[in-house]
Amino acid sequence: MAYSFLKTNKFDIWTNCSDVPSTFPITLTTTGLSDFFPGLSSYYGADLPINIEYKLESLRNFTAVKDQQELGFNADLTLRFWVQQDNVTEVEAIVIDLNEFSFLWTALIDNMTFSANVTSA
Repeated sequence: MAYSFLKTNKFDIWTNCSDVPSTFPITLTTTGLSDFFPGLSSYYGADLPINIEYKLESLRNFTAVKDQQELGFNADLTLRFWVQQDNVTEVEAIVIDLNEFSFLWTALIDNMTFSANVTSA
């Protein structure tokens, strides 16, 4: 079911550089991420904005543990870091594939309000 859903529906989540508060200690810029990715700033230029795309590639091995009230699955996730070179052009600078990512979480529904808590990743 998850395979069919992902073949017919796009599951992309984005973090745009403008979404990060100025009080956060790391900026989503080529300079701000240079400690994690050396050479990023020198290759693309200093202080260029970066947007991050999270794409869910596959889901499998769903589990539900009643006694622990946990749900789980394995997933493949791709992270793409896009450098904004100007107002029109974005360049894919970094791709990170997370394969066989395991995820456990609990889901609570209280008065029609849904909340989730990640217990293990």
